[in-house]
Amino acid sequence: MIIALAFVGLLLVGVQWLPVIVTGCLFLFGIGGGYFQPANISTIMQSGSTNNQGTIGSLQRMIQNIAIANGTRTIPLRVDTLNNKSVISRGCFE
Repeated sequence: MIIALAFVGLLLVGVQWLPVIVTGCLFLFGIGGGYFQPANISTIMQSGSTNNQGTIGSLQRMIQNIAIANGTRTIPLRVDTLNNKSVISRGCFE
């Protein structure tokens, strides 16, 4: 629930928002992930045998890294679209 609220807040971020508000949303998102992730990883690891835990852990981490990379790509594009500016497509140094 905490992650969902923080994610909605981050989706609504605009350029005129104070950095403190954005930081607060990111902080809540991190807390939510901190509650969810250990329980999730524990359940995933217990679902397989001890011989396969290295493979299971590697697969879980790979999927998590893909999700982080997609989030890093998606959020700036969303902010760019909301502000009706094409900063990302033009380049940041123009």
